[in-house]
Amino acid sequence: MRKFYLMKTGLYRYAAFFGLILPFLPFLIWQQDAYVRLHDTLEGELVWLEVLRQSGLAFDYSADATLPNILGGLPRNTYPPGHSLPYLFVHAFGMFWGYVFMSFCLSLIGFLGMRSWVKQTYPQAAPELAWAAALLFSWIPFFPTFGAAVMGLPWLWISFRRLHRQQAKPLDLAIWFLFPFTASFIWTAILLSVAWGFLLLAQFRKSLNFQPLLWGSAFAWGLGVLLAHYPSFALMFSGFESHRQEYLPYPDGAPDVISQFHSFFQMAFFSHYHVGTLVTLPILLLLLLAWPYFHKRSKFTALILLLVLLFQGFYPSLEYLFFQHIDVIRSMRLDRISTLFPLLWLILLVDSSVAIWNQIAYRRLAILVWASLFLVTGLGNDQNLQNLRIALHKDIMPSYRSYVAADQMKKIQWFIGKPLDSYRVASLGLSPSIAQYNRFYTIDGLQSQYPLKQKHRLGNISVAEFKKSEPCRRYFQNWGNRAYLFSAELGCGFQAIHQGKGKRGQVQNLEWNHAAMHEAGLNYLLSAVLLPPSNSYRHLRSFHNGDSWWTIHLYEIQPL
Repeated sequence: MRKFYLMKTGLYRYAAFFGLILPFLPFLIWQQDAYVRLHDTLEGELVWLEVLRQSGLAFDYSADATLPNILGGLPRNTYPPGHSLPYLFVHAFGMFWGYVFMSFCLSLIGFLGMRSWVKQTYPQAAPELAWAAALLFSWIPFFPTFGAAVMGLPWLWISFRRLHRQQAKPLDLAIWFLFPFTASFIWTAILLSVAWGFLLLAQFRKSLNFQPLLWGSAFAWGLGVLLAHYPSFALMFSGFESHRQEYLPYPDGAPDVISQFHSFFQMAFFSHYHVGTLVTLPILLLLLLAWPYFHKRSKFTALILLLVLLFQGFYPSLEYLFFQHIDVIRSMRLDRISTLFPLLWLILLVDSSVAIWNQIAYRRLAILVWASLFLVTGLGNDQNLQNLRIALHKDIMPSYRSYVAADQMKKIQWFIGKPLDSYRVASLGLSPSIAQYNRFYTIDGLQSQYPLKQKHRLGNISVAEFKKSEPCRRYFQNWGNRAYLFSAELGCGFQAIHQGKGKRGQVQNLEWNHAAMHEAGLNYLLSAVLLPPSNSYRHLRSFHNGDSWWTIHLYEIQPL
């Protein structure tokens, strides 16, 4: 009997590790012909790391260090720190393999963390529960460029529980100190600040006895934040005039309450796309069935989830009433705690399954819920889905190789025939990150921080187009992270910069300010769509390449 139990345990272990590796097989088989997520990855954040690697300035945090090839010149400290985990992967392995290895390592961290949480919380539970929870958590779509902001949370949750119970270990010092080096400051600082505030207050109320490891862990985390994200703090006190000074989240007055209710229910049923997408409705149904059997800890976890959902859903009203005139809070935003959603939902799924497991009818339902979550989570990951499409020869999105279009861009550089630092380009119909990856000097780009004066220069080019499209004007002027050149006919959504082969975007009337183009330093335009004739620019040549998703039309900006 024991032999059979060990065989069954081994089978679950091997199946779980195979499931962990499964999403990464397309990268091993097709390599750069596999699909890599575009949103907040190839469109921006991942390319930032590659641009930093190319610049040689990754570890230069001096005030005068400048990246001259982005947006007419950016302070180096507007980019991620060189000693962060995501950058170190790209530095060591290049952009593609750095992304693949980083994604796998982060998934492994989440896998092992969730398994450890289940084993410690339910030591008598069937072994398959821990392996299933570990695998499901590792499958949740997340953004590797934000580091361990999602996948590292199970380890912090375990440490947090030890600290709260006054059972801290020296290991906790290392966990809290190292975590900021592995995770995005924006997506973790607010959440963990609130967590530490709660923990220290709870300990103060329980006892006035000094807890060295508790306070030491809090200090270790604070020190880790300062050291890991030093470039951001250095930029903050450098006098840098950021485009975020004009960030205006509520130009029309008080935010609509109905839309906030919609946001609340959307997050309640589908988690949150930006940090980890999980269809939560099956978990919610199981949670309601298990509620009468829950113990106090599970109910407290559900209460935390509800409070976070309410805060996230109705944050616009809170910000509008109290924070919109505080520049730091307005630009950084306090609603950055949605990283907690995937972990909380998975914890409640495990709690619910354990609570009703001894009831045969409910056990069958729990198994059905788990099966549906594996299916939806696996195929709900756009990276997995697109790679499955490639396997079935039904692909509709570009592979990594066809998106970055390295060979095509080399042909354009050869055709122009000038040193790359002697001219500036902009992009239309394709993301400026492609030109930046291929070492062009650009006046445009997707950036979280860039000079306010450059925003004004770019905005002056598209003034007439903004008059034709109020959504585009608001998109740029009130937010502005996508510092692009706009066409009212292409719009400002996802399709505006994804006019690859087979797309039908057209520009028949483009009104750009010629003088503003020269003021911004623009010499050439890389366009994925043909443009109407104009005295402002001249069509030089169209570039086609079988390995590229793009047809790129090269235009030269004419003299004034």
